[in-house]
Amino acid sequence: MNGNSAHLSRLGLKGQYWRFRTEESQQVLLNAVRRTLAHRALVVYASTAFDTFAELYERTETKTMVENCSYVRIDRLNQHESWNFNSPGTRGVASSKPTQVSDPPLPEQLSELTARVNQRGEPLGKR
Repeated sequence: MNGNSAHLSRLGLKGQYWRFRTEESQQVLLNAVRRTLAHRALVVYASTAFDTFAELYERTETKTMVENCSYVRIDRLNQHESWNFNSPGTRGVASSKPTQVSDPPLPEQLSELTARVNQRGEPLGKR
């Protein structure tokens, strides 16, 4: 967990926060996957919003891992080196050039994706 940052605080990220960095080569590959799968998949980075092994074990035992992670769509991190967040969900700050990001909750995004795929009647693997 990182300490306060005045710059990130101005973008709504107050108090302590977590950060993960991306690699350019990884970003290029994941964007290719996103484009290939188009409307048939939601390609995101995911990161836990907790710090300890005890929390990891608890989330695993109680099957609450998904709701205790941060998610950001791959395309939201184009031109950025890191994702900063202070709570689970889809809100955070993408930075090299800090940009506030807020997407619908992950379950809502997945429901919309499923509805689109079902409406088109395409199998997941079909291009």
